[in-house]
Amino acid sequence: EPLGALDAKLRRALQVELKTLQEHLGITFLYVTHDQEEALTMSDRLAVMSGGQIAQLGAPREVYEEPVDAYVAEFLGVSNLMDATATRPAGATEVCHVRLGEFDLEAGCGRIDSTGAVKLAIRPERVELGAYELTGGNRVPGMVERLVFLGSATQIFVHLAPG
Repeated sequence: EPLGALDAKLRRALQVELKTLQEHLGITFLYVTHDQEEALTMSDRLAVMSGGQIAQLGAPREVYEEPVDAYVAEFLGVSNLMDATATRPAGATEVCHVRLGEFDLEAGCGRIDSTGAVKLAIRPERVELGAYELTGGNRVPGMVERLVFLGSATQIFVHLAPG
């Protein structure tokens, strides 16, 4: 880890400085790290490696938003991966209908092109919690089990309703 021994504030400042220097000089450099946030911050192109092979290569936002598999989704940050069933083919539409237990959800299709078993990846930053009536789309009942204070954020563990 090139910047691993530095405190968080200095590490972030040096990441920005290195990226600025790289852009100003017009040079290419290879930066190897296991720190997902650092990889996303420093990259124009990002390669996620698995077992000595490239699992996915692309722009950081593309790799983060459209991971090719569960390994890449997990590597680039906490994802809630759940077994689900695609209930109709994606076809030309950008929205897939996915069944998660008893609940029908709409999700981005990603690379789904048929019906059947899928892994549904839900990024925690895309989840909204609230005391809502369960009407409308993409709502699943659950119970908050635990809160973990992380400083700049709070991690919330929710047990989803049976189904």
